[in-house]
Amino acid sequence: MAKRNGFTLIELLVVIAIIAILAAILFPVFSRARERARSTTCLSNMKQLGLATMSYTQDYDDTLPPAYVWARDTPAGRWRWWWEQLYPYTKQAQDTTARRDPKLTIYDCPSRVKDTRSGITCNASLMQAQLGIKEAQIVAPSKVYMLFDANYPWMGYGHTRNPGLASFVPGWGTVMNDMAFCDRVVTGGYGTYGPDCRTGRHFLGINMAFADGHAKWLPSQQVINEGRKTIGGDLVAQGGAWSPANP
Repeated sequence: MAKRNGFTLIELLVVIAIIAILAAILFPVFSRARERARSTTCLSNMKQLGLATMSYTQDYDDTLPPAYVWARDTPAGRWRWWWEQLYPYTKQAQDTTARRDPKLTIYDCPSRVKDTRSGITCNASLMQAQLGIKEAQIVAPSKVYMLFDANYPWMGYGHTRNPGLASFVPGWGTVMNDMAFCDRVVTGGYGTYGPDCRTGRHFLGINMAFADGHAKWLPSQQVINEGRKTIGGDLVAQGGAWSPANP
């Protein structure tokens, strides 16, 4: 009887089928593991920014940095954003141009599609335009939003009701069942924001730094719901965890 060398066609097909089944099972597991690692890196960055903001607050008479102020560091003047004010504490993003540098990782969430903009925003109720509020005005700092995953430089509770093409909570399309809005984001000139709108970043959640400096993951739906708890007339007179008056 002749000795058989190699495999038969059926045996090869069986092996290929087994590999395909294993791949189908393991690839989603590996994908979730990679995203978990990205989320952990993002959370660490958010924690650093939260502590940097607390250091700024201590140095400036217990006052949080404003979202932006008018600066005279150029002949024509310009808006100076909150991340520039944190430069002495982070040593990153000394000006608007520097913030767009992809090497500056503390301001860039690793789970978002890369472009020339940052991936972290501030709560406009705390870090207001041209005037940050006093720390004593915050009733329960550990329960109030301060910095979080998003694309626009600053956002208020109003964006949880009427989002802008660049100012929305990541994952909006899925949690609000509003993919039509995400289509408008893409066609409206913010094509790289499409994935952020449709599926969000960290398992339909975002990393959040609170007004006491600590940071943790929150579901996008929870962040949106908090902004809809009351009907206020402006970005300051709001309820929920977006407000410094949140108990």
